[in-house]
Amino acid sequence: MKREKESGQSIIIIAGIVVVLLALVALVVDVGNAYAHRRMVQNAVDAGALAGARRLADRYVGEPVTELQILRDVETFAHDNGLERERVQAWFIDSEGEIVDTIDRVRVAPPGDAEGVKVAGDLPFTTYFAHLLGFSRMMASTTANAWVLAGPCSAMNLFPVIVSRTTFTETTGSPVLGEVYTLWDKKDKAAPGNFGWIYWEDGSDTNRCPGGCRQGPEVPVLEPNIIDNSRSGVWQIGDWIHGDVGVNMEPALGEIAPYILGDPWPVVYLPLYDQVTETGNNALYRISGFAGFRLRCAFSSKNHLIERFPGDCAPCNTGSSNDKCIRGEFVRMVSEFGQDGCEDTGVYIPSFRKPR
Repeated sequence: MKREKESGQSIIIIAGIVVVLLALVALVVDVGNAYAHRRMVQNAVDAGALAGARRLADRYVGEPVTELQILRDVETFAHDNGLERERVQAWFIDSEGEIVDTIDRVRVAPPGDAEGVKVAGDLPFTTYFAHLLGFSRMMASTTANAWVLAGPCSAMNLFPVIVSRTTFTETTGSPVLGEVYTLWDKKDKAAPGNFGWIYWEDGSDTNRCPGGCRQGPEVPVLEPNIIDNSRSGVWQIGDWIHGDVGVNMEPALGEIAPYILGDPWPVVYLPLYDQVTETGNNALYRISGFAGFRLRCAFSSKNHLIERFPGDCAPCNTGSSNDKCIRGEFVRMVSEFGQDGCEDTGVYIPSFRKPR
């Protein structure tokens, strides 16, 4: 009798162990299965978000874009990566990832404050063993954000010299970093009667600066604009900025000197332009980008110059009293003041990284 009881107890224990083992198998197999399905959903929503952001980027280069086009791209790429279209949702987001609006099937332009796309997807799947525990189906769900990134669309604390993109024609419009450039001389003025010096407006022109961006005081005199770069205010790609003839550079050499001889050697930020109109003090330049620059030479004439290293000003000196130039090297094209993507700065890319 005792052995029969022990045998009955063993069967109960073994049955309990089998149930536990089945539960562990269900856990291992079905959790692994759930992870694999979630990875599939993640790949699909990643592809959809990047496709939506890429389509959104078209508006920055003048292409007409509608919500319907963006949604179709999102759904197509998500579907090609394993999700049914009805299992996909999409929203416009701002630079912080906050939802701006739902992306609908409408032929209207995206909201002006949309800087990226958020995509959510889910995928139901059948379990292998978990149904024994009452879980016959599970759901894999996740989201992805993608933004439109570009070069800097605005900058502040600018040095009052503007440089033509044509200076870098041989290098497709961008300077070779570390190479020394002569920014202008008497034969290569930025505009007739103008050497490429600029000055700052007071910011009252809301057509040029929507919202009334804060600008420095309007002082069309070279020295004050050199002394205090913070007076420049904030300038945007596409803004038109006033020129200052600045040909009498000799009185300003004292203000330029700290930028050439400073220790540590300072980096200043220069606006680049792609269009110019008018002449002399009426010259206007259209800003197309920004670049970090180190000054090596300010040459007003053979008797009035400042150079960081001996010979830095030599290419400017032809012996004429009219010789004038600024020389230096570019150290970076992307300024540290933002990657917001306002107007055409050249290259726009979809990215999982937030705009700075």
